[in-house]
Amino acid sequence: MISNPRKLLKLLFIFALQNIAGISYAQTLNISVKASLPLILTESSGIAITDRNSIWSHNDGGGNPELYNFDSTGTLLRTLKILNASNIDWEDLAKDSIGNFYIGDFGNNLNTRQDLKIYILPDPSTIPADSVIPQVINYSYPDQFAFPPPDSLKNFDMEAMVASHGFLYLFSKDWSNPYSGFTKLYKLPTLAGTYVAELIDSFYTGTGSPYFYSITSADINTANNKLVLLGYNKIWLFSDFSGNDFFSGTTQLFNLPTLTQKEAICFISDNEFYATDEILNGTGQKLYYISILQDPTNTSETANNAVKIDVFPNPFSEKSTLSISTKKAGSYTVTIYDPTGQTIFTKTVFSSPEIVQHIFLEESIFKNRSGVFIIEVTSTNKTRSRKKMIKL
Repeated sequence: MISNPRKLLKLLFIFALQNIAGISYAQTLNISVKASLPLILTESSGIAITDRNSIWSHNDGGGNPELYNFDSTGTLLRTLKILNASNIDWEDLAKDSIGNFYIGDFGNNLNTRQDLKIYILPDPSTIPADSVIPQVINYSYPDQFAFPPPDSLKNFDMEAMVASHGFLYLFSKDWSNPYSGFTKLYKLPTLAGTYVAELIDSFYTGTGSPYFYSITSADINTANNKLVLLGYNKIWLFSDFSGNDFFSGTTQLFNLPTLTQKEAICFISDNEFYATDEILNGTGQKLYYISILQDPTNTSETANNAVKIDVFPNPFSEKSTLSISTKKAGSYTVTIYDPTGQTIFTKTVFSSPEIVQHIFLEESIFKNRSGVFIIEVTSTNKTRSRKKMIKL
């Protein structure tokens, strides 16, 4: 019996690699190995930069509570100890516009943790000593009521975080079974204290293996209004959004040429990134340089499906309104699936570009159940749009 959940998940990841070795991915990015990481960084799980040649990272859960500074050749420059802290499961590193760093101790593979923390420290390049005492954010999720929750609701692991305009935004890593294919977006203040995070949105990454569609890191370029989400073999790039409505603009999907345990990404410039992976099964522990060279596959809902779905409020506790607008006239089928994948509602609507259809969703549809529900709108030519709604 394997008692350590992190070791068990690594073994499962190795199994996944072995069983999909024949899958190939289109090369849509310029990606190259920049360097091997310093020997101490066997499980790099978050990165941020203070300049192009000064990179900071930390190890995953169980590592020392330290940040490691290295250059683009992989040479270790400095170690900064984080005092009065422990590395239960450090999963991402974020940087705000004034240089403050945020370390996310919120890894939660089994969805059982009730001691979630984020450590705050000033720009580490300005700290002359080899140690620092951080400030601490303690927080919980508004929609988690059991530890662990039922398998269908296991979407409380967290491996991705960005800092933007005085708030932290956290993107969940989905372990639900059956797999829902959503990352949930939570919001927290950047000030030390104890909070209940605010659940503000979600994004549908895709249904299949969690190793293809789960989110493992994030970064934001506030100057150019871009957000990047990382997976083991994919990058999602969001742009042209307003405020923190990250998923409202243009969405671009890039396939990475290899499947490794990539768990950290950061912007270098508008179209350049660094990424790292953990060593696993003899591979990894690398610093990657990534740049966008060609047009990627556009996966925005409105571009692919000519259907826009809005739900308000979302999340909701009793009633909600579903609005559907289309670019083409025709017949559309609206289906709602519960957290187990069962159909609980279906309706056919006839739409034209001049009309917004409104469907009022009453409590009776959901039968006093809470969780993640999926709305799917299918046209007569089988193009589909999906959106997640959360009932508290």
